Amino acid sequence: MSSLPFLTKQTFASAIEHLTRHIDAYSPHLSYEVKHSTFDEEDVYLEITRMISLTAVDGSKATEGYDHVDVDIEDDEDDPEALIPSSPPPSTHKVVYSIVFSPIYSVPILHFTINPLPPLPPTPVSLADVYELLVPASRREELRGLGIQGGISQGEHPHTGKVSWFVHPCRTGDVLGEFGGELKLEGYLGLWIGVFGGVVGLSL
Repeated sequence: MSSLPFLTKQTFASAIEHLTRHIDAYSPHLSYEVKHSTFDEEDVYLEITRMISLTAVDGSKATEGYDHVDVDIEDDEDDPEALIPSSPPPSTHKVVYSIVFSPIYSVPILHFTINPLPPLPPTPVSLADVYELLVPASRREELRGLGIQGGISQGEHPHTGKVSWFVHPCRTGDVLGEFGGELKLEGYLGLWIGVFGGVVGLSL
């Protein structure tokens, strides 16, 4: 059996169970589904779906479709109607994250797809679009500086066979290994999402 931060197929499945319990208890707003590989029923992975909105403020800021509140209390404190939160902007893109196990690196890999929603045309999303829609401005230079193509690449999803984006896992073991004995299987994927999911807009 591999020792943390490295996983086996079995410990990865256990880590997913712990993560879904956490989501049920603390992040009920997240929509998720545990799936099994069509090639091996013992291979499980987790899909998390998120709707985002590309706001019209500066044309480059993506927000959660249902968490956006636009109220200026300082300017409108004398106007009771102005204190009522505005309606959430309509969702413009659907993001599906897949947390899958890499038998090569023995760590999780985060795959994801982004699809425009009507009335936007169903055009493919470019790497520039990924950065604009998902990557926080404070993390963009850091990601672009990793390797030739940066920390985000495109390849075949290991279970669906479809093309998807993914956050490269080459430094996962080193980064999580720095937590030493504090790293437990129960909180493994929650910590991993905090480190690697946040760079592409996934958080618990």
